[in-house]
Parts: sequence; structure tokens; C-alpha cells
Amino acid sequence: MNMNPAITRIGGFREEDYINQPISTISSILAEEVRDQTEAWYDQSFERMPKSYETVLLHPSGRRVELSVMNVPVEIQGQVVGNHLIIKDITEENRVKKKIKHQAYHDELTGLSNRRKFYDELNQAIEQHEGGASAIAVMVLDVDLRCSLITERMPWIC
Repeated sequence: MNMNPAITRIGGFREEDYINQPISTISSILAEEVRDQTEAWYDQSFERMPKSYETVLLHPSGRRVELSVMNVPVEIQGQVVGNHLIIKDITEENRVKKKIKHQAYHDELTGLSNRRKFYDELNQAIEQHEGGASAIAVMVLDVDLRCSLITERMPWIC
């Protein structure tokens, strides 16, 4: 195994600890919950097809580093003899995506679920119960207490 300096910066490990070692040594720094699946995806690359996937490694500082991996098999005379792993740190990108998704489904001021989230969850519940033996019921109660309380003192607002 050989690697460039960028991956040692991303992973926070020393190249000397992994150079000329089997790829299985990398498994020890993968997050436990993704280890088996990541190894399975890696093994699939020996079927001569590039494979893209996401995984997580544990930095020595304890923080999780989310990675996008492109696994490209290397063929010599029609036989897969190794792989090139192209890795990108997507930790920050995923954090921003998660924040944007939260903002899309929650009120900015209160953090409570908004109408979009309600409809999304309602549609999921309907899909889950379609054709099933159990029933689903929805009750919508539209109470605008905020406006009611304000109009007592300032009726021109609402």
C-alpha cells in the first residue's frame, strides 16, 4: 500500500504505520458501525467495476471524519492486481447539508417542525399504512394563539 500526504492529514495518522501494509490495516481506523460494509464495498472492486461509497474513519483526536471514496480497480493483463482509492473529506459538506435540511423542515425561531415537515411525515405515514390492516387518522386544529393574544392589546397587527 502506498499513499499521498493528503490522506495522512485527513486521517491524522502516520504514513509509516500503513505503508507496505495490507489494506485490512485501514479497517482499524474505520468507525465500527461502517467497518463491515466498507470492507464489502472494497471487496467488490475486485469484480473490475469502480465503486463509489461513503464511510467514516476515526481521527486520533476522536473526531469522526466522513469520507467519500472512489475505489478504482487496477488491472494488469486482464487481472485486478490492486486498487486506487480516491478519497475526499466530506465532513463539513455533510454538516452543512444536515443544517440546510433542518432549516427547511423547522421554524427558525422556535426550532419546531414546520408545515413542510408535517406534510412529509403525513405522506410517509399514509404510504406505510396503505393496504394495511391498521388505520390512520389525522386531526388538524388551527389555533393561532399568538395572534389572539396580540389582538387584545394591538388589534391592528393581525
